[in-house]
Amino acid sequence: DVIMQEFCKLLAYAYNRQIPCPPKQIDMLHVGLVQLVSRKGKPFLAYESFVEGEYHKWNTNSGWQDVDRIRHTPQAFSFFTFRYTQGKTIVVDVQGVKDLYTDPQVHSSDQNGEYGEGDLGIRGMALFLSTFR
Repeated sequence: DVIMQEFCKLLAYAYNRQIPCPPKQIDMLHVGLVQLVSRKGKPFLAYESFVEGEYHKWNTNSGWQDVDRIRHTPQAFSFFTFRYTQGKTIVVDVQGVKDLYTDPQVHSSDQNGEYGEGDLGIRGMALFLSTFR
């Protein structure tokens, strides 16, 4: 999840650098990782900053989009990631506070589940694209 979110942060940076610039800039929270070396098994712990405000989910990894609260920026970002990576990946499950996003999911076209169990591959991409307006 940490690597996936940092990948999405790079895509958010690319989104903001488009010409012409998008009307609203976005960001993805930075995720940190620490290893608890004094605990049995030396587990890793991921963390991110607390963000105050109203948390909202704009779309999911299965194609759902919030049609009750219309926002174009989250959907535009998801579509941008598909085009920018030439159809290799798409960032979905966009959620957060305003345009500061966290805990995304990536679908990849390589079909090997590179981004975990939530990576629905080409099927997940098609689910998003079928509802994108």
